[in-house]
Order: sequence, then structure tokens, then C-alpha cells
Amino acid sequence: MSQSVGTMYCRAAWGRQYVLPQALKKAYRFGPPRALYLPDGTLPFAWLYVALDMTTAIWESQFAKSDATAAGAFYLDPHAVEQGVLARFTLGRELRLWDLTGEACSKLGIFDTISSGDHEACHWIGYHVREAMLQCQPDAIPDGFLYPSRRVRGRLAIAIRSELLTELQTMAEVEYAPFKASSECAALLDDPLCTDPPHLTGSFGA
Repeated sequence: MSQSVGTMYCRAAWGRQYVLPQALKKAYRFGPPRALYLPDGTLPFAWLYVALDMTTAIWESQFAKSDATAAGAFYLDPHAVEQGVLARFTLGRELRLWDLTGEACSKLGIFDTISSGDHEACHWIGYHVREAMLQCQPDAIPDGFLYPSRRVRGRLAIAIRSELLTELQTMAEVEYAPFKASSECAALLDDPLCTDPPHLTGSFGA
């Protein structure tokens, strides 16, 4: 499948420099597995995570978080409020994606795993998906894959191969907005289920 030219992609990042960074330094959901880290601790590859709507991007990036100590409530990460950036961008070409949603997950037997908190298993799924992609003919290698958001059920997210970062930087038309000044942040703060954070949490980079 593909996302057409002009599709709006959304990303919530911990600073403008992390929207389309020079390099990805953390594995996050789809890896790579720690066993494949290079001797100096850097990643041999990674995935850039984007969404098709800003609500999903905010929750996937954990700007907004459920509070395990207070069922039925959520809070905003204070570092996200102070430093976070919401970005919307379009690309000058289609994105070619493999579809790892719905029936595809069922056929592969990964429906529960891909939406679980077992990050090690997801890291290996990401590794094997990438390896399968690289077996395609050079002009048919997918740019990434579509997968079900774990944090916003029923919504979709996209993982893009890190090899495409330089190309994305050159062709993306990006609009930035501080999270704390956005209508999305205001709406979340005004939500009756929004509470104070239980404690300060660390920020995430690329």
C-alpha cells in the first residue's frame, strides 16, 4: 500500500531537532534488539515513528500518559509541556508501506504481540520486518510499515526506515508549533480526567 503525495504526517517530538533528526539514537518500539547494538552502543538501524493524526502522535510519543497509580486519569509530561514540539509535514513523493494491521497481523500470528508491552519481542519483529524489506528489489523496498497504535486503540501509526532520514529532511515541508501553545495541549489540560503528574519524568530525544 502507499500514502499519496500530500498526505499530512504528524509527529510529537521533544524539540525541533528531533522531528526529522540527523540520526536516531533510541530503539523505542520496533528496535533494533539490544543484541544487535554496535560495540560503541549505537544502533545499526532504527525507525522514525509518525502518525496520521496529531492525537495519536501525542499519545504515541507519551506527551500524554495514563497514570498507573490513578485509574481513570491521565497527565501531561511536564517536559513535553515545556519543550515539546508538534510537527505536521508533507512529502514530495508517496510513501510505500507494508500493512501490518488487521488481517496481516492475524496471518503472521503477531496481533497480540505487536500491541503488547513486550518491547523485546517487538524489537525482533521490527528486525525481521526490515530484513524482509531489504530482500525486495532495490526499486521496490518499502519505506516502512503501517501498524496499530498501542496507545490509541483503533488508530494507526507508521514506522519509517532510518535510512530515509536524509531524503525526508530534503523534501519534507514541515510546520512546527510548541506543544504548550497548541490547541491540542489546551484541550488536554481542560479535560476533566487530566491530573497533575505523579512525578517528573525524563524526556526523550531522537
